[in-house]
Amino acid sequence: MSRKLASFDLAMKKILRQKDNFNILEGFLSELFRFDIKIVEILESVHQIFPKYFVIRVNKFNDKTKNRIDEWIYFLKNEMIRDDFKAKGLKKAKETLDIMKLNDKERIAYNRKLENKSLEKSLFKSALMEHEYKTKIEIAKNLLDILDVETIAIKTGLSIEEIEELKRL
Repeated sequence: MSRKLASFDLAMKKILRQKDNFNILEGFLSELFRFDIKIVEILESVHQIFPKYFVIRVNKFNDKTKNRIDEWIYFLKNEMIRDDFKAKGLKKAKETLDIMKLNDKERIAYNRKLENKSLEKSLFKSALMEHEYKTKIEIAKNLLDILDVETIAIKTGLSIEEIEELKRL
């Protein structure tokens, strides 16, 4: 059986170590207060943010979801999200916590997969840029005998120096 989180406070502290995850807390707080919350920064003390605490007794929750804050409480208690849940930020929270639950071997494989995807994207983008550059060069070559260098530079996005170099070839 998977481990249960010790407390909401612990879960949120782990999640919020990265600013990328602010949208998770924004989602929870937006559902709690029933208006959209946008986090600008996280202060060290909760007293700087709220004048009072909200105690959510997750263990007393009966698993019946009547609204979106109930969906969050259900998630915090059961570490599961049902398909019909719509609460803001829940999907991202689940993804983040699923990653946190991976063992070391699984986390290494997951991170490797992310790195490979990033590398693949980068290689694709580089190949696309190279193709676009070669296309501009071919267009410029075809225009050398009918247009001046400045006009070719404007139309292709190449520099005047690059076009001058093409003329010399």
